Amino acid sequence: MADTKYTMVGMTSAGKTCYITAMYMKMAAGFDGFTLVTDEKTRAKLGRDILTLREPKGPERFPTATNATVTQSYEFRLSYETKKIITFEMMDYAGGLLTTMEGNYAQVKESIAESTALYIFIDGKSFCTDDREERKDNVYYDCAMTVTPIIQDFADTHPEGLPPIVFVITKSDLCKKYISAEEATSVICSLF
Repeated sequence: MADTKYTMVGMTSAGKTCYITAMYMKMAAGFDGFTLVTDEKTRAKLGRDILTLREPKGPERFPTATNATVTQSYEFRLSYETKKIITFEMMDYAGGLLTTMEGNYAQVKESIAESTALYIFIDGKSFCTDDREERKDNVYYDCAMTVTPIIQDFADTHPEGLPPIVFVITKSDLCKKYISAEEATSVICSLF
């Protein structure tokens, strides 16, 4: 069992699975003495996804979206110079689950309660417009409208409060010409 747990939510194609794949790709070989280790089955899956990401272009280069009926759990050990620091589990819930509220939806709430942090993924494409109000509307309809009720439901039933929330803007390379980090932060703070 992992020392701690992180739950990731976001709409379909927001980039949750790509985030985990890229994190593992960067850390599996080590970075400044830190490495991530996982079991053989997960390592094989992530290895295949890494090779797919290395394809030159096109949508087929991205890992397959998490199936709406499947919850993907990734367990990692973070080490420094081969000495264990911590083990952690990252729960990847399908984005479609948030809109249908079927299948493992109750498990999402349970996972949040057990988590050290909640990661909310926002697709950077939502910011790809020069119009400020349109950006805000995009983030609202592409994420906040679905995720905020989950947060409120959780807060209503857990008086001890929410775990820390981390907002991850994926595909930022697509939106950086439209919006600064400060403006993106302002949009997010106004909606959540």
